[in-house]
Order: sequence, then C-alpha cells, then structure tokens
Amino acid sequence: MDCELVLREVRQQGFSVDHRRVESGEEMSQALDDGGWDLVLADFQLPCFSGVAALGLLRERALDLPFILVSGSMNDDLVAEAMRAGAHDFIEKEHLTRLGPAIERELREAEVRRDLRRALQELRDSAERLKLAASASNTGLWEWNLTTGEVFYSAEWKAQLGYKDEEFPSVLAEWEQRLHPEDREPTMAKVRAHVANPAVRYEAETRLRHRDGSWRWIRSIGQVFPDEAGRPSRLLGSHQDITESKRLQAEYLRSQRVESIGTLAGGVAHDLNNILAPVLMGSSLLREEAQSASARLVLTNIEACAQRGADLVRQLLTFARGYDGQRVLLQPRHLLRELVTILPGLLSKTCEVKSSFPNDLWTMEGDATQIHQIMLNLCVNARDAMPQGGRLTLTAANLWIDEAFASMQPGAQPGPHVSFEVADTGRGIPPEILPKIFEPFFTTKEPGRGTGLGLATVQTIARSHGGFVQVSSRVGQGTSFKVFLPAKPDARAAEPDMTPDLFQRGAGELVLVVDDDEALREMLQRSLEANGYRTLGARDGTEGLTHFLQHRNEVRLIITDVMMPHLDGTAMVRALRRIDPAVCIVASSGVDVGEGSDGPRKELMSLGVSAFLQKPYRSDKMLRLVRELIDGGAQAAESGQ
Repeated sequence: MDCELVLREVRQQGFSVDHRRVESGEEMSQALDDGGWDLVLADFQLPCFSGVAALGLLRERALDLPFILVSGSMNDDLVAEAMRAGAHDFIEKEHLTRLGPAIERELREAEVRRDLRRALQELRDSAERLKLAASASNTGLWEWNLTTGEVFYSAEWKAQLGYKDEEFPSVLAEWEQRLHPEDREPTMAKVRAHVANPAVRYEAETRLRHRDGSWRWIRSIGQVFPDEAGRPSRLLGSHQDITESKRLQAEYLRSQRVESIGTLAGGVAHDLNNILAPVLMGSSLLREEAQSASARLVLTNIEACAQRGADLVRQLLTFARGYDGQRVLLQPRHLLRELVTILPGLLSKTCEVKSSFPNDLWTMEGDATQIHQIMLNLCVNARDAMPQGGRLTLTAANLWIDEAFASMQPGAQPGPHVSFEVADTGRGIPPEILPKIFEPFFTTKEPGRGTGLGLATVQTIARSHGGFVQVSSRVGQGTSFKVFLPAKPDARAAEPDMTPDLFQRGAGELVLVVDDDEALREMLQRSLEANGYRTLGARDGTEGLTHFLQHRNEVRLIITDVMMPHLDGTAMVRALRRIDPAVCIVASSGVDVGEGSDGPRKELMSLGVSAFLQKPYRSDKMLRLVRELIDGGAQAAESGQ
C-alpha cells in the first residue's frame, strides 16, 4: 500500500494522525504489544504480509480495533473473504475520498462498542453482586414473563426446595403444584390483584413442598414491570425461606403460652384446691359414719378422685413451671393396679381393657403422681382414638437396655428399666403427623376435646426421670406408646399401708381456724370437732386476731390460710407474734408458697410457723399434725422451754 498517499488523504480530510508503518507479522505484533492504537489501515496484500494475516493477529489478542482494508482492486470474492476475516470496511485506492468518512464512522462505532462492553460488564458485576447478596441472605429470585408465560427461577430459588439448578424445570406449573393446597388459591388471588393494580403490593407467605416431601414456609415479594405501551409485561420478585423463622416464632409463642398456663394455673390453683379440700375431708368424715360397705366404697372413690384432682392441679403446675416433683422409691405395680381400677370409668362400654404386668416389677425412683399422669394421659389418648370402641392393652415389664439399644434412642442410658406400654386398636396416627405429636399444644382433636399438652407432658415427665418414649402406629390399625423409665432392681420400696391411720383424739383443746373459704373452714372445724377438739372460725386475719385476743389463754393452736382478703395470713402471723411469741401456728395454702429466698414460706418460717399444710389435704394428715404439735407444745411447756 502507498502509505504516504493514504496518510496525505487522511490528513486532507481533517484527521491528526500518529502512525506506525509495519510490513511484517513481527512488526505488527510488536506494534500491537506497544498499544495505544485507535484504528488499523492495511493493504490487502503485501510482499511478506497480508491484511488477512493482520486480522488474525488482532483476533489472537482479542483486540476490538476498527480495521479497514485498502487495495488497488478487489473483486467480490476478495471482499467476502475480508469481511469473513473480520474487516470492518474496505476501500479501493481509486476511491480514497471514502476513507475519511469510513474512519470517522468506524471510530464512532468502536466507541459505541466500548461503551456497550462497559455497560455489559457493569451489568455482570451488578448481577454477580446481586447473586452474592441473594445467596448470603438465603434469597432466591424469579421472573415471570406475563406475555409469553416463560418463567425464570434462580439457582438459589431452586436450592431452597432441595433441587440443583438443572433439576428443576423453569415452568410456572411446577411452582403452582408445589404450593400447599390451602395456600394455592389465596396466593394466586394476590398475584392477579397485583397484576391488575400494581399499586396493590404483592407479598405472600406460603408453604411449598420441598424435594424431601416436607413443607417449607416461603416469603415472596414481587413487582410488576410494564412494557413500552404501559401494559403489565414482567413480574419480578424474591423468594426467601422463612421456615426456621416460623419455627422460632412458634416456639416463642408456645413458650409464652406455657408461661401463661403457669400464671393461670397458679392463679386458679388456690381456688381449685379450696374446692377439693372440703371434698377430701368430708368424704373421710362420712366414711367413718357410713353403715354399709357399698357406701364406704363410694366415699373411698370420691376421696380418691378428689385426691387425683389435687394431683392433677399439682401436675399442671409441674408442667408449666418445671417442678421435678417428689422423688421416692416406689413399686410401679401399685400404680398400675390403681389405674386398672379407674379405667372402666374413663372408657366407654364399647372399649375392652386388657392388662398384664408381673408381680416382680423392679422398683423405681420417681414421683408417683407424675408416673400415674403418664399412664393416665396415654390411656385417655387411646380412648379418644377409639370413638367406636376397641381394645386398650396396658402392660409393663422389666427390661435391661444394652449399649446398642441406648445408642439408638436420644437421651437413653444403658441399664435396668421398667417399660410401660399402652396400645390401642384405634384409627392410628398418619406418618406426616407423627413427628409433631410431642410438640406442646399440637393436637388433632376437635376444639374442646384436647389441649395438646397430654403427650408433651408424657415426654417431659419421662425425660425428667431419665427415660424416653417410643411410639409406633399404623393408620387404621392402632397405636402403641412405650415409656421406658430407669429402675433399681435391688432397692425395695415400702409397701402401701392398708391399715387405718390411728392417732390420738383431741381432749377438748381449742383450735382457731382462719380461712376465707367458708365451705373449707366449716369442714375443717367439723373434722376437728368430730375428733375431740373445740374450734373457733374466722373469715380473715382481722377476725382471727379478734378471736385470739378474746380467747388467748385457751387457744392451743391456730390453722390459718396464707392468701386472704383484707388482712392475709402472713400479716396476721406477724401481729400474733407481737402478742404471743409462743403460740403454735400452722400455715395452709392452696398454692405452692415456695421455698425460694423471696417466697412467703421463708418469711413465715422466720416468724416461727410450726408447719405447712398444702391444700387439699386429708383429714387424717391434718389431725395427726395437730395432735403432734399440741403434744409437742405441751411437752415443751412442761420442760420449761
């Protein structure tokens, strides 16, 4: 190529040129390495080099420089070859007047290409940052083309449902099919409302089926984008798995409900125990006067039921507040025998009861009321699972758990255990529900039939005793619950004393009874008077102080409630101690007054209260305590203490 001719033409057309002339591939490579070039002008054919070869060097370096071929003559085949090689334009030497406009056009287009590359790179960087942010925040992205119906799901979106990117088809129906049946129509209604009116925000919390079959809670937010005509064109949004957040929220709400139950139980325990206390004492009094064996049996059952009611109140407090109960050595067969006697009253006549347990069951250490509660809860659940009748089987056995078995049971320890089993022939538990049955407040029963605390209490008590629970169930065939509790084979529990509790009667001693519950106060006075004592009754602390001042020299013992209106028991005891530091006082309460550093019990103990009676209590327990305290006070007086 006549280089000077071309340069002169370029300068004449107003371009300022800084150039380098090269005539070989080596020179071309060196010039490209030096850089700083805006455009390449090349002859189609040089003695040692060619324009096509020059284009090849540009391609090797991936340089986007405008490339214009200049040649003396070019036929169509040469032009086609040059364009396929990547030339941007070609100029014949006899038409060099086209060179200036061609250079100007190619420089302008090269700048456009550079701007486009920069924009694309910024877009890629932004997309990569968005991808990193989505991954870090567990957020998936989706896009729905409202015109074509095409859908895009990001890899993070698919991963939240357990799929790899290539495994999940980008089809709208796949998302719809995975929506929980209860959420499908409400969610689609929200989508339609947002598309119809973008001012209505699209935001939904739905359940989607995971690859493993579980349901995941998903929070989805979307926004419609219009086309050039203003019509809804695309719906873009985010997709975040909030299952764990939902679980934590549910646990927090459950803990609040448990705390509320504890507060409620504490509030009603006083009233419930005040109701049960006269029943316990009254049934005991009437049983002594009953003439027939059948009447005595009825009264014994009434007394047992009242005691069980008191135990249930205590059990509710145990669950809600986490009390461990009173652990003693016990023989479980006595609990089972008692349970078998009351089951017919709990079950319908269409339910058959089968029981089997050996006489040599190992001794255990535990709270009898709590273990009874385990068995009772399981039996009630079995009853409810057989509304049309069936068979309930209650069994127990000694079992030595080895290391292999214990390793398969969370919380289990190898060693001797007693296993209790309650099996029914009811409707069974569906597999999808089985993992949830021990959750507090989870219930499949209709409103009013269950609180969801029964099985949660069973598991809580079993774990607190160092044991565990197993369940197996088949829909339509029944359910079996097995409770394993640690045993002490070599220990011996005291056999229940079946002989009447004998104690010395009163000899006319005066006892002051202070309680705001009239029925309980009257029953307590009747019980004392039936056993040889004289009594005075007071409705509150103020009346109690008045009676004491009037009969100070006669009153041998005071039984007072702790919680009373006007002047409560603690305030009355404080006033009594200023009047008579030596008078014998028994405090009684329908709630646990606590042994903590700030509890009422500590203050009462500091005031010299002789004993505490937890309502409801049996008459024999109260009478024995009264006798012991009066006799102890008399002996102390005789010895000059």
